[in-house]
Amino acid sequence: IITYTFSDTSGNTATATRQVIVEVDALLVVKRTRDTDTYQREYNYTYAGTQIINEIRETIRDNYTDIETTTFIYTNNVITMLNSITERDGEFQNVNTSTFEYDEFDRKIKENRIDEEGNILFYITYLYLDNGSVQVIYDDRLQSIYNYDDLGRLYEIINYDEDGQPDGGQSWTFDDKNSPYKNVTTWHPRSFLTASNFINYIETNDFYGFLYEYNTTYNDDNYPISVEITNCDGEITTETFEYINLWKNYPIYF
Repeated sequence: IITYTFSDTSGNTATATRQVIVEVDALLVVKRTRDTDTYQREYNYTYAGTQIINEIRETIRDNYTDIETTTFIYTNNVITMLNSITERDGEFQNVNTSTFEYDEFDRKIKENRIDEEGNILFYITYLYLDNGSVQVIYDDRLQSIYNYDDLGRLYEIINYDEDGQPDGGQSWTFDDKNSPYKNVTTWHPRSFLTASNFINYIETNDFYGFLYEYNTTYNDDNYPISVEITNCDGEITTETFEYINLWKNYPIYF
């Protein structure tokens, strides 16, 4: 409840109150870190409202540091282009550009990878099936099928070889907590996975299978703040997440 006082030109005063309702779980992830045996990585995200507009990814290895800065360009509230510039130890390395096309439901249906002269290097198309699955077609070859659960979460990827035969894949099991990206309305269009509230992750192909177990710590609003990921060899990768409260970034007008 907010109370304020006003007066007229004759000096008469009055008070009034107004109740402000805030969505308490409106957290927006602004930083993610990843620490492994071979590198340390940090992601920093910038938004316009709840739409991502910039991502800076810094990767530190034993003998060099890479910084990739990605800018997202919008048309009608969907990302239609991204530009990524990579530097190594402060020296320019390359520019990576993609354009994106959407259907009438704002679903991504095509990505074009473009070189610095504007030529299309390759393209990826996305075909949405009636059962909710998505076929991912690399140039003209079926590469993968993405399967989603009733909550719209990607839980399985089935990969295919050049002969169109299944060739391993990945699968995820979830808990009932929040994804760190829950309140982001537009995310990185190359990222197929927007959840991190996993219990485990399994990766397989014709020759091997890997199991990754997730031990996640959540804040009071059930958003992940740290994760320990253990593979079948006992090696541990750690991740952390940092957030801002959305309502704190907007003025309240009366």
